Amino acid sequence: QIQHFTTRSGLPHDSIHSLFEDRHGRLWVGTVRGVCLLAPHPDPIGRAVAAVYPLNRAWVEAGLETSDGRLWFATTKGLWEAIPGAAPGEIHGFLNYGAVNGLSKPEIAIAEDRHGNLWLGSVRGGAMKIARNGIRTYTEADGLRGTLFVSLFESRPGDLFAISGPSPGGFPGGFLHRFDGKRFMAIPLRPNGVSELGWGWNQIGFEDHAGEWWVHSVHGLFRFPRVARFEQLQHTRPKAIYTKRDGLAGNEIFRLFEDSRGDVWISTTGDDGNGLSRWQRSTGSLRTFSREPGFPKGFYLPTAFREDRTGALWIGFSSGGVARYRDNRFQFFGPDEGIHGGEVDDIFTDHTGRLWIGTLNGGLIRVDDPALRVPIQR
Repeated sequence: QIQHFTTRSGLPHDSIHSLFEDRHGRLWVGTVRGVCLLAPHPDPIGRAVAAVYPLNRAWVEAGLETSDGRLWFATTKGLWEAIPGAAPGEIHGFLNYGAVNGLSKPEIAIAEDRHGNLWLGSVRGGAMKIARNGIRTYTEADGLRGTLFVSLFESRPGDLFAISGPSPGGFPGGFLHRFDGKRFMAIPLRPNGVSELGWGWNQIGFEDHAGEWWVHSVHGLFRFPRVARFEQLQHTRPKAIYTKRDGLAGNEIFRLFEDSRGDVWISTTGDDGNGLSRWQRSTGSLRTFSREPGFPKGFYLPTAFREDRTGALWIGFSSGGVARYRDNRFQFFGPDEGIHGGEVDDIFTDHTGRLWIGTLNGGLIRVDDPALRVPIQR
């Protein structure tokens, strides 16, 4: 028996260019006006189509389900990837890839090789290969606001956040973004109407272990209470605002760091000079460091923080060198102790407990045992 399905049965067009069955046994029909999903038991004179996806009225030449379960459609208007929904087999939406993503011409063929790479064929653009673990670029079309991104971090539940800073000739403030697995949601960072956020990088705003949020600015440090959803921050009053009057070394916040005790270390810069302060969670008080035993003389801006496995804090400076803070005392390591290369831009501890120090001009320095009295070998 032959059954005939047409637009009268719910198809978006009678011109069919591709058919394929996915792992759930569903049949996908590619037409010159998008793609549709047939109903489980299609009836030519009744309900034959479960869903229609116009794909910008694209001419769908081929469809494919790759080994990782993703659905792809090659069309005259680029390559389309189905975004899975919460329920098995549900489609949340589609991502479109075109010339801006490096594709040469509209696609007419699609296949997957044994390594999971995706191959596309075109009429005049040759063959294109999409690596299975290739780079995915997110832009304003994905919800991002701004072009200068100065901080990426995970929250306690594992959500990815991104902070955009002030851009030359653009907005004066910044935005906090949350990634939901598909796109970004942005809220403006304007604590108490303050739009000048400063020019720090790396950890300049974060959610601490208690769920409270810390936001930097050029007019002090803002501490917000825990919120159920991050977008509520834009309408929540700060729990506290810390400035020089409260004991900060300066009002312009450059970088922040929460240690294992929940204390927050604060690097400041600006007209007040460069400074280092610590907010102590147990007392709720601020302390500024400058003349403590072992503190570097004439230091510049604290640019990097990291805690080693013994609980000692390591601090890098824009003038070069690092200081270790343990047992309420600083110990400084500079060129004489083997820390060359000028400005320290980041410090990292790996799974073995080794310390890695990234410098501006001296490459990467590795400290195998940070707990030693003299841990750095010249």
